[in-house]
Amino acid sequence: MTAGEGSTVSIQHPTVPSIVTISTQLNTVTSHLAEIRKANQELTSSLHNLSSRVANESATNKDIHPLQTALGDLSHRVTASAPTAPPTAPTAPP
Repeated sequence: MTAGEGSTVSIQHPTVPSIVTISTQLNTVTSHLAEIRKANQELTSSLHNLSSRVANESATNKDIHPLQTALGDLSHRVTASAPTAPPTAPTAPP
């Protein structure tokens, strides 16, 4: 081994464990990021579902009351204008 090769080996010796340590840390960070991404997707889905429920409940309070009133009016009109006897069919002349 030449002097130049010896110095290269002495530099590489502490570098290799450092690279392994950094690689392990990157794997750990990657795993944590995957967990965070999954949690973020779940949170986004939950937030969307909650927003939809809130929007539907708001629409119910605001929009259903006029519909109920209109249905009540329509029901009253149908009950008030119901015929008392069914119409009879015309009879043919003898």
